[in-house]
Amino acid sequence: DGNLLYKESNIKNMLHRDGEEFILKAIFDGEEIPANFYFGLDNRTTIVAADTMADLIDEPTANGYQRAFASSTTGFTIEVITSVHRATGAIISFSAVGGSWGPIRNLFMTNKSDNDGYLISTATLSVPITVTDGNVINMRMAMSLRDCP
Repeated sequence: DGNLLYKESNIKNMLHRDGEEFILKAIFDGEEIPANFYFGLDNRTTIVAADTMADLIDEPTANGYQRAFASSTTGFTIEVITSVHRATGAIISFSAVGGSWGPIRNLFMTNKSDNDGYLISTATLSVPITVTDGNVINMRMAMSLRDCP
């Protein structure tokens, strides 16, 4: 009905080892950049750098859920925020239709629409949420590489 039920901002995300590998291969080894990057929701309670797509827990599979995507060529804005370069994605939406999902704890980014890709990054919500029929989640993910030697 247009009411804001929950809001959280500036959640730190983790760049997974898969993500590091993907970025380095894309820059230095000719790894193909996909037409789109994909974003999904899952319920892992602990996020570690070694997580892969096989480690996802309880990604929704029904009630209108599908991974959202952003174009790799037009879906991100590169900007400098306090002397650090950052890629910021467009707002993506997930809509529950005909039932609920949850609990949901994480937003993740991958390079493929299926589970054969690299798990690039994960952002963890401070509290798990349940998305009920008719609710929409709007999210945006940004990534910066900082604290590099």
